[in-house]
Amino acid sequence: MNFLRAFDPKLYDLLQPYAVKDDALMPEEYRFSNPKGRPYHDDWFIGKSVRRMDCAYRVPLPFKVVAGNFRREWMLFDPSYPLSPGMETKIEDGLTYVLTDRGDYGLVTYSAFIAGRWRPVFKKYTRSFDWFGIRKRISSYWGAHQDNHVSPPQNGRGIRSDLCCWFPEVACSWVKEI
Repeated sequence: MNFLRAFDPKLYDLLQPYAVKDDALMPEEYRFSNPKGRPYHDDWFIGKSVRRMDCAYRVPLPFKVVAGNFRREWMLFDPSYPLSPGMETKIEDGLTYVLTDRGDYGLVTYSAFIAGRWRPVFKKYTRSFDWFGIRKRISSYWGAHQDNHVSPPQNGRGIRSDLCCWFPEVACSWVKEI
């Protein structure tokens, strides 16, 4: 997918050793082998036929905030996924948690541990305001985006992990603030 290199050639080249080449390493939701899976970027405005695997990278997670306002939260983590160095972890009820940086309002820059050092890879701007009496939030972001979603075990099934890094991610959203 060389056209993806155009978004940020240097970052694209640095990410290549982390590229997902095996369907089994993709989050289950996005595998070709999952009959209910969504292996294509059908949620994109354009490029709906791009395979998610062509944009997926197993970069160590979580990222760190290096600029902007943020808070820290414990996040359920899949111990089979690469963990960024220096992260604080804990085990509760047999589940692994990692202390993560979560960006707040304003412009926030995240770094990922790529090729042996922390590198800025992602920026997100978020603002909240009232629009005709309804609290709304606008967000825009670009770069290599981390997906930190891990669902706890339920119905006799183990954890469900979407941990992955996606590049390129360029998006803007306008939603009701919850």
